Amino acid sequence: MRVVWPKSRRVWWLANLLRALPSGWFFCWCLTHPLAMAEDLPPHIATLQRQSYQSTRAEGMAVTGLGSVTDADAAFLNPALIGGGYTPTAGLNHVSFPGLAVGSTTDSLEFGGELLGSDELGKGLASVVDKVGSDQGMHYRQQMFPNFVYSRLLFGVLQTATADVHGYRLGTNQDVDAVFSRSELQGVFGFSVPMGPRALVGATARYGLRWVMAGVVEDGPGTNGSSVADVEKSGQWLRGSTVDVGFNVLLAPKAGVLASLVGRNVAKSLDTFQSPGSSDDALVATTEATDVDVGLAWAPRFKRALLSPSLSLEAHEVARSDLELEDKIRLGAELVFGNNASSAPFALRLGHNLSGWSYGASVDLFLCRLEGAVHTKAVHLGTESRVETHYLLRTSWDLGR
Repeated sequence: MRVVWPKSRRVWWLANLLRALPSGWFFCWCLTHPLAMAEDLPPHIATLQRQSYQSTRAEGMAVTGLGSVTDADAAFLNPALIGGGYTPTAGLNHVSFPGLAVGSTTDSLEFGGELLGSDELGKGLASVVDKVGSDQGMHYRQQMFPNFVYSRLLFGVLQTATADVHGYRLGTNQDVDAVFSRSELQGVFGFSVPMGPRALVGATARYGLRWVMAGVVEDGPGTNGSSVADVEKSGQWLRGSTVDVGFNVLLAPKAGVLASLVGRNVAKSLDTFQSPGSSDDALVATTEATDVDVGLAWAPRFKRALLSPSLSLEAHEVARSDLELEDKIRLGAELVFGNNASSAPFALRLGHNLSGWSYGASVDLFLCRLEGAVHTKAVHLGTESRVETHYLLRTSWDLGR
């Protein structure tokens, strides 16, 4: 197998570093077998394109936490809470390594084995697409986020790999598969600044290299192999930066009521490296979508408390016109044993996004932290919608306050 890397020396170095990371065989497939782009991609693909980081803690609360998550995940949920929110710690606040997380659906591992067990990866992909029925789907995601927080400053490296295939019926007698895959390596820097005793503002900047592919392939006897072969001819390298900005206001200090506002991708600069053999009309949009998340939270802080609760009501991706209002609203709750959620020995989580329930838990075994979640989400494929359940697990060596 021969890989043609971009000419830029820095991009070449990052690409080879991606190959050397754990699970490199999976990244190698992502980096060397791009899928062609379709002009009209289903909303499900747009949802996947916007998800740069997956917080296991937030997934257990139906992807909420804009006003309550103050650990390293705040860099992606709400940068205003980086460093502990309204109760920061001076000096070294938190260290986490490697922050390894894996998420999948029930059938994903079986399909992944089919893909990677083939002598020729292209044939393996065709086999997976052939086996995913018109009412089935597979999703697999792996990520690492080693990071440390010093006072209100966060530094980290994010590495992700995602593969997603969903079959659906486009017409009365036409079955297709929406296919998405992405690998990326990014440097992450975030900070927060207090604006008086009752307000915080923060920002997270990411810079790195990404390989992305998305498209719709035909499914059916005699069309699968040729369709997959056609879409393997194009893909896209992206290199650049993007910035999120977050705000948090303590509306009622004694009651612990907070309001949050987060602007996604408010500043961005992405360069495109087109793969040999690609056509201009086959490439996906090169810019990150700018959007807004808003939320209200009740997260009281009790001194020497045995239990600390939090409740959240949030609306995400408010600017998206391809989603209904019920797809943007979600509710979340967390019950922490102790008064510090970032280093609590045990925590329980529950959420609902109007499509189904999500729940999760975490255990902090002094240095090793384990987090798990089951997340129910809606999958919108243009002509139909379905509900899908994701199972997530994260493990890391954490040194927290």
